Amino acid sequence: MFLLTTWLQLTAAMFAFASVLDLLRRPTKLAIHVIWAVFAGSLAMLMIKRLAGDAVGAHQFLIGLFACATCNAYWLFARALFRREGAVQGPHLIAAAAIALLLISDQSLRWFEAEGWLDGISLAPTVAGIDALLSMLSSTILVLGFLEGVRGYRDAPRPEQAMRRLFMISYGSCVLLCTMVPAMLDDSAAFSHLLGGASSLYMLLITHRLLAWRELQDWSAKPARAPAKAAEAPLPIEPEISPDDLVLADALRALVEQERLYLQAALKVQDLADRLHVPEYRVSRLITGVLCERNFNQWINRARVEHAKRLLAEPAHRHWPVLVIGMESGFASLGPFNRAFKAQVGMTPSDYRSRSLAPEAPVSIADAS
Repeated sequence: MFLLTTWLQLTAAMFAFASVLDLLRRPTKLAIHVIWAVFAGSLAMLMIKRLAGDAVGAHQFLIGLFACATCNAYWLFARALFRREGAVQGPHLIAAAAIALLLISDQSLRWFEAEGWLDGISLAPTVAGIDALLSMLSSTILVLGFLEGVRGYRDAPRPEQAMRRLFMISYGSCVLLCTMVPAMLDDSAAFSHLLGGASSLYMLLITHRLLAWRELQDWSAKPARAPAKAAEAPLPIEPEISPDDLVLADALRALVEQERLYLQAALKVQDLADRLHVPEYRVSRLITGVLCERNFNQWINRARVEHAKRLLAEPAHRHWPVLVIGMESGFASLGPFNRAFKAQVGMTPSDYRSRSLAPEAPVSIADAS
């Protein structure tokens, strides 16, 4: 059982650290990603603390200082997972931070006591009081996390109901196993660590699936309202621009401009979506809703035309054919280049080059006077 427990805890810690590194590499990080990274990192430190155990002496409590965002962070994650509006606000962060501070205080006092820095001072009553308070708050947070899956279940679409069931079954079974089963057995500490490692690894895998589902949801649009009168046609509902959309739009613009992706003639919306780790439809919505462009082609062609204008105005490129200028700017052929350029600039590329490179007429003394 010792080897199995060690393997489960080590695997869970490595998987959690890998999750954090994966999120850090993403160009766009939403609130739910940050919460998930905090939880995964804290869970990894908890697994390391249990792996080290008494072998590191008092330093196990020092490691425990960084394992202060497990059940409290997962409660915030559950809120961000299933709520469309107001998922994580100030009071929720304060509640989660209060539990984290209590955990840090508990581990700090145990560390001081183990190091013998408080000789003659009994910390047992204080630690016992903190443990009792933590037990009550942790139980409350665990229940609140489970209720996030229950809340709004009936009104949710069928795919969302399936994800909520997966969450409730996985989350509920892990909590029950880790709290009730060890209490029924003689070697409760050993079984507690075994079930803790297995439950941690299982919930990491399930949560990855839930996070992937959440990233595919489009929750920024308002639900359609019923028309006031049967004879009136319903008004179109325009999607709201959320803070996450603004962050993602900045990342999209920076990606295209800094890496000059518009110079790729075969560039597609899916290419940008893959780079940002978001669905294709969301990139299209950002282009039309946040960047205020008619469509993807118009936005990319605008950048291509600006690049072509710079090439046409450079004397060093005056002998380049217009077709070469267009292809160097990301257009696949001359026809689309001419049409896009004239629509944006109001003249053909040849006329623009002639005006840009035309020598200025000398000003005579008579004209000047």
